[in-house]
Amino acid sequence: MKRFHRRFAKISLRTRDRAHAFRLRCSDETGQTLTEYALILALVAVAAVAALKLIGTDINGLLNTIATDLSQAT
Repeated sequence: MKRFHRRFAKISLRTRDRAHAFRLRCSDETGQTLTEYALILALVAVAAVAALKLIGTDINGLLNTIATDLSQAT
C-alpha cells in the first residue's frame, strides 16, 4: 500500500509540474504580437490583390485610351 501511495505521489507531482509548465507556456505572449502583425499583413495583401484584380481591367482600359489619344495627337 505504501508503494502505491509513493508511486501515486510521484505521478501526481509530475502531472502537476507538466500542468504548471503548460500554463506558463500558454501565458507566454512574446511571439503573439509578431503573429498578429503577420496575420494583419497577410490580410492587407489579400485585400490589395483583390482590389487590383477588380479594378485592374478598368485601369488597363484607361491607360490604353490615354495611349491611343496621345499617339493620335502627335
